[in-house]
Amino acid sequence: MDSLMAGGEKLTFTEVDLSGDYDGDYNETYSDMCCSTAGVCSMEGMRFDAVFLPIFYSLTLVLGLLGNGLVLLVLVQRRRSWSVTDTFILHLGMADTLLLLTLPLWAVQAAGEWSFGTPLCKITGAMFTINFYCGIFLLACISLDRYLSVVHAVQMYSRRKPWMVQASCMSVWLLSLLRSIPDWHFL
Repeated sequence: MDSLMAGGEKLTFTEVDLSGDYDGDYNETYSDMCCSTAGVCSMEGMRFDAVFLPIFYSLTLVLGLLGNGLVLLVLVQRRRSWSVTDTFILHLGMADTLLLLTLPLWAVQAAGEWSFGTPLCKITGAMFTINFYCGIFLLACISLDRYLSVVHAVQMYSRRKPWMVQASCMSVWLLSLLRSIPDWHFL
């Protein structure tokens, strides 16, 4: 249908040529149609992610350090009455803090190019992977402990055997470190 009747007046639509002359660059085509005046719409030389990501990473760093610092402070003050879950949360907070310390490097990379060299790139990528797996495995340990305590009324980690909790945490760190070996090699 190429025409429409509106209030007694015949409106016609122009045909759109879809013959394949489209070059596949949506942004160029869109900017030719919309922002050809180089006015308010012009974003020439500016990338959204180069501005947004450094601000986002900086805000995450500040809030994350404050939050993890408070968690660690509360755990240290309650050291005498620590539960198994508190030990896992302590290790989770340490893993998250290590990841937070890499955020300034990620912010610089988002703003421009990576200028810190290959070794720091490998360390930063490995820290991300270590944190990723530590978080997953520590949360799984907390879930398993809570499940056994609530559903089966079994204390997997008794107060008489605190070495089991520490061995579990060290196993998590070791497994996470092993899972980051590809990052050390291929980044």
